[in-house]
Amino acid sequence: MKRLATIALLSLTVGCGGATVVEDDGELRVELRGNRIVINQKIEFAHDSAEILESSYPILDQVVAILEEHEEIYRVQVQGHTSTVGEDQHNMELSAARAEAIGTYLREHGVTQEVTSQGYGETYPLCQEDTDACHARNRRVEFFVDSR
Repeated sequence: MKRLATIALLSLTVGCGGATVVEDDGELRVELRGNRIVINQKIEFAHDSAEILESSYPILDQVVAILEEHEEIYRVQVQGHTSTVGEDQHNMELSAARAEAIGTYLREHGVTQEVTSQGYGETYPLCQEDTDACHARNRRVEFFVDSR
């Protein structure tokens, strides 16, 4: 049986007390908010792999649509993050490979803006607890954009 690893894309508000996740009503939403593209569903990868699962294509297709609609955006950076589970070096490599896989998907589906990718491994956690929920929250991909 093939296990799935899930990467969550989260909308965050950072301030006193840390980051707050914006509530999800279950409907797919992709939005441009300031210098970020925020989605409310998860991008899924094959376990311990950079293979994007087909169930995540609709999410990425909407990211492509947002970029097509906003000509003022000239660059998008895809950032990959992992939990603290596993070896540091492996997590860094996996997060970079996943971010690059998403960048490749965007380019192959018509994104004309510059697309860069960066893996951060476990260096920027959203939470510190040693729980499954916290580990899942730290496994994420974020999109940052630069506009004219």
